[in-house]
Amino acid sequence: MPPRIRTSPKFLVLLAGTLFFASIALAADSIPRTAVESASLASVGYDEQGSVLEIEFRNGGIYRYSGVTKEFFAQFMTANSKGRFFTIKIRGKFPFSKVNTNSIAGQ
Repeated sequence: MPPRIRTSPKFLVLLAGTLFFASIALAADSIPRTAVESASLASVGYDEQGSVLEIEFRNGGIYRYSGVTKEFFAQFMTANSKGRFFTIKIRGKFPFSKVNTNSIAGQ
């Protein structure tokens, strides 16, 4: 079952010269994440049914990226540098929402 997400009012975000509508996701269910070796990323999780990639950054932010195929996720997980892969192939390429960590049970 895909994670249940409710969102706050939408706001505009400017990324790489492109305006996106974004919202802060209030997670009802957490996507299980696995710790990764990266200077910028702490852990990564994937929900195959919902095609959602969840990334926890070392600075504490947690973001969900939608429309990520399992094949793309597999490429990400086998990349030599996950931080570089994120910067080049994920950031600004997928719709995203920030997860409100206060709403995730156990965190």
